[in-house]
Amino acid sequence: MAGINFKDNQQTFCIFRKIFYFCIRKCAESKFLGDKVPYFIENMIEKQDILDIVSSAAAEKGLFIVDVIATPAKKITVVIDNFAGAGIDDCVFISRKIEASLGDRIADFDVEVSTPGLDKPFKVEQQYLKSIGKDVEICLSNGEKHKGKLLKYSGESIEVEVERMVKREGKKKKEKVTEKINFNLDKIKTTRLIITFK
Repeated sequence: MAGINFKDNQQTFCIFRKIFYFCIRKCAESKFLGDKVPYFIENMIEKQDILDIVSSAAAEKGLFIVDVIATPAKKITVVIDNFAGAGIDDCVFISRKIEASLGDRIADFDVEVSTPGLDKPFKVEQQYLKSIGKDVEICLSNGEKHKGKLLKYSGESIEVEVERMVKREGKKKKEKVTEKINFNLDKIKTTRLIITFK
């Protein structure tokens, strides 16, 4: 016979009591009693909040934002760069701007500001523009890989000069030929800078 299962409802009630206690406990510990939301909820920060802070600060120094991550674990990660190459001073500048904007709340967050790793995939158009004339590796959505010199960036596609070995009719050895290929950005999975040490 269908009906109320006392045992199941008792378990549900116990779970509810634990959650309720946790919220009240957090409020009490943080002196947020009454009708205010729990401290651990109120003190969360959104990615857009950090973007707003960093955008104005980056503009002051001629920097561009590569990435911003704000996790529920209260870790804020900001990646910056500029066309001349961002340095430690730039990272410190942005970090201090974030700290100043968050005020006393900064004690609750772990803030990390860095420049992009040389082997990391491009995330923003400025990285393409910065890399014109340099060698890149492109991985397409279908798995194909191409290496060559980045020539142009249009916002929708890139032009790359690639070299490949071709066997000409009537010749025994393959010859190196250079050709220009256009790749649509929506077909590209990743683009990385090729690092060469001279």
